[in-house]
Amino acid sequence: MHIDTEVQSLLHSVRVGMLATVGDTFPLASAVPFISLKGWTELVLHISTLAAHTQNLLRDPRLSLLVMETDDPQKNPLALKRLTLQGTADPIDSQSPTYDMLARQFTDRFPDAAVTMALADFQFWRLDIQIAQFIAGFGRAYAAQSSQPSVWQQQGRRDSKP
Repeated sequence: MHIDTEVQSLLHSVRVGMLATVGDTFPLASAVPFISLKGWTELVLHISTLAAHTQNLLRDPRLSLLVMETDDPQKNPLALKRLTLQGTADPIDSQSPTYDMLARQFTDRFPDAAVTMALADFQFWRLDIQIAQFIAGFGRAYAAQSSQPSVWQQQGRRDSKP
């Protein structure tokens, strides 16, 4: 299977990622639901301004998001498919022309989000991802840059085979 196809499959099958933000004293990891707009390069979160991770993003927009396939006792944990994304986040103005479209896409993927859509402290955040690392299985690591999102360079030992 081609790396792009595997990455897209992971982004569509996993609905919650682990968001890492830069805190005042320590990094913070939080579980967040997401939607993908442009493959792995542009994602959207719907998060509360009261949450510590949002406060961190307001101070420092740098982030990392881990999207990982579900663990299974029958699988080697080191072979689980996972995508680590690094970039920055910006809030999306509720008056933006794309806001209603985002709300529909988000509630299509997360029907329960209709409740949080009505809360004033929740807002959409756009993740602008610059770097991706994809682990396709044990010994199968790849990296890509947003300037060439479908060009995946194999990482690791030179004698590794894709």
